[in-house]
Amino acid sequence: MKKRVFSALLCLVMVIGLLPGIALADQKAVPPAPAATQIPMTYTVYCKDHGTESVNLIWDTFEIGDVAEKDGQYICPITIETAEYAKAYSTEHGEHAALAEKVTFNMKWDGLKWRDPAMTELPMIELACAPEAPGEDLIPLEYYVGCACYVYDHDGIWVDLIDDTAKMGEVAMVDGKFVCPFTIETAPYVEEYSKKTGVQHVAEFETVTFNMTWDNMKWVVPEKNELSIAAFCAPAMTAIPTDYIVSCEKHGAMQMNLLPDTLTIGEVAKEGDKFVCPVTIKTAPYAEAYSAKYGKHEAAAETITFNMTWNYQEEKWEAPAMTELPTINVECVAPAAPAANELPARYFVSCETHESAWMFEIPGTVKIGEVTQQPSGDYVCTITVSTADYAEEYSKACGEHKATVDSVSYTMAWNGRKWVAPAYAELPVIALECVVTEPEAPKAPAAPAANELPMGYMVKCNQGRIFHGARFIYQQPESFTIGEVEKVGDTYVCTVTVDTEQYAKAYSNCWGIHKTHTAVNETISFQMTWDGEKWVAPAYTELPAINVACARTNSWFPMNFHWLKW
Repeated sequence: MKKRVFSALLCLVMVIGLLPGIALADQKAVPPAPAATQIPMTYTVYCKDHGTESVNLIWDTFEIGDVAEKDGQYICPITIETAEYAKAYSTEHGEHAALAEKVTFNMKWDGLKWRDPAMTELPMIELACAPEAPGEDLIPLEYYVGCACYVYDHDGIWVDLIDDTAKMGEVAMVDGKFVCPFTIETAPYVEEYSKKTGVQHVAEFETVTFNMTWDNMKWVVPEKNELSIAAFCAPAMTAIPTDYIVSCEKHGAMQMNLLPDTLTIGEVAKEGDKFVCPVTIKTAPYAEAYSAKYGKHEAAAETITFNMTWNYQEEKWEAPAMTELPTINVECVAPAAPAANELPARYFVSCETHESAWMFEIPGTVKIGEVTQQPSGDYVCTITVSTADYAEEYSKACGEHKATVDSVSYTMAWNGRKWVAPAYAELPVIALECVVTEPEAPKAPAAPAANELPMGYMVKCNQGRIFHGARFIYQQPESFTIGEVEKVGDTYVCTVTVDTEQYAKAYSNCWGIHKTHTAVNETISFQMTWDGEKWVAPAYTELPAINVACARTNSWFPMNFHWLKW
């Protein structure tokens, strides 16, 4: 029993002995940065004229730094931005500004938690009373405008303050002093300067800003020699490149000096943070000078343009390097197409069956094409001759002929002075062939007219026993339809269709007994045949009969008998 108690006590002593080591290990580990809730909640704000105020921590005005070890202890810097505290102080004591943008202090790790400095050790946020903004009457009334290009005859001038070009800013603390900026719009001043010098200038900046400074008693304006506006003018002629490359794809390139009266210097403009000035060169005189050596050429474009750039470091205008200047491209000038009097005067017309002949050019048969340049550089022009008129003229002497092709073509070449046509032996031949006239195929005759149709048709009653025999009924008006003429074998035929209703009525009216008859079929049809001169109808015996049926009643019998059938 005693051994068990002794063992338990020994274990307890060993456990207790380990605790200081664990605590020491925790103290040596790098602690996490303090949370926002652990930094001081109150700060002292002070103005020498209005006293001290305690202001609670304002959210988003602090920054918790990185934990670092210093003198064997972990610290964490806390930075407080002062502007919001100055605003809070100003609500009670008038407009104030912080003397410093930020204050910083360190929190220290004691091994268990972060400790902040005592209230008396926290840095004080010092303020100064902000003066009222200066009135616009303090804005200086003169400004010096000068050329930054140092052109000898562009002296600077003083320009009076121009209405609506000045704007007063807000009072702010800068480097421990109150300043108030005022901004001047520069364009009107540079415009006045351009009028004075007679040369277009551009302001270096759209606006310039100057500061008035508060000396604790009054606002102090900048010195007069500080009130300057810089302007830039176009480069002088001496800065423009004097050599240019003129090039033709066929004849190559050559370097030429700048020619008189070919240069135009544009207006200075600001592109990004650089000042540039466009220079335009007229190309026609260079093409003309190039033509003196390589023959007639024209410039591909009327002008070329490049930019001069202001070099701030060397304070001068710089042109592009020679290899970066645009090339003046020229092209060989194509000669005009050959005139009519430069073309061959005759063409050779030939038929395999009949004799051949030379024929003079027939007006309106020649088409002069466009002048084109061959890969070799030679100029050619295609001439096309329509053949139909030559075939027609040839036919007058040798019978009907036609050309085997619609046209023939040949090429004329420019020898540098004139157009040269092929030799007559090399001109294309206008080939013809005899035209064989075949008899015309017989034309289909027109459909037969009404007066060529049969004069009438036989009408029969299919129940006639006593009185109703067959009758010939003459052709009834508008009772027929004449079809299309068709060719059957070597013969033309035309189908005629007869409507039977009118014939049934006419048949009924033939009998005094006033029997009503009805056609058995609505139509009958037959064909007429063309004999080469006229239409021939079938014989009457071959024409189809119009069959009709009669009613079973008789108006003049007192009664009907079952054995009486008409």
